[in-house]
Amino acid sequence: MAIVLALGAGLILAVVLGLLAALLDRRRRLLRVAAFGLAYCVMEIAVVARCGGTWVRSTGQRFFGGQDSDWWTRVHEQLLARALGGVLGAAERWLGFRVVLDGSSAPGPLLDHGPVLALARHGGPGDSFALVHLLLTRYRRSVRIVLKDLLQFDPAIDLLLNRLTCCFLPAVAGRGEEELADRLREMAHALGPDEVLLLFPEGGNWTPTRRRRAIRHLRAVHKDSAARAAS
Repeated sequence: MAIVLALGAGLILAVVLGLLAALLDRRRRLLRVAAFGLAYCVMEIAVVARCGGTWVRSTGQRFFGGQDSDWWTRVHEQLLARALGGVLGAAERWLGFRVVLDGSSAPGPLLDHGPVLALARHGGPGDSFALVHLLLTRYRRSVRIVLKDLLQFDPAIDLLLNRLTCCFLPAVAGRGEEELADRLREMAHALGPDEVLLLFPEGGNWTPTRRRRAIRHLRAVHKDSAARAAS
């Protein structure tokens, strides 16, 4: 958290420099990037503070009794949706980031009343934020996400997604694969009727080279899976 505060202080200075640089740079690149970064840091601080307040409130409810069993999950999902909305709003304002939905292919399973397994592709910076925000707000789904454990260095992601029982994959391939497989089976089996389990099987932005490399790897270790992946 100290790193976030230090980074925020530096970004305030960068915003001031960006305002000065805007006199010479019509695209205001430094200002826009610094302003977005500052907005992200403010979101981080707000989420951590709110998570602390939620923990205090939960402790009091357990002590005095009467806590709603679904309250903990509900309040963190609402906080996640607001945080993502704030980040995406800042990205639209300062970086021109927009989400455009293709209405010609409605995701039928997401509109039905039943658990859903969603396999998604990374398509560039901010895509996973936008996707999770859509699942939470447009489709009213509780989201369980499988993601890299390195993202736990982000304080807001660490707090929110661990409290929502998401699954962080180890950075070292092959470490604890059996335990991980058991965890994923448990998550899928425990999905409620309005929940979605979100996975990014490729682990990075999709490219033709990454696809070919993955299929070559499968041919070496899982020949049956390689044939299905190639098709």
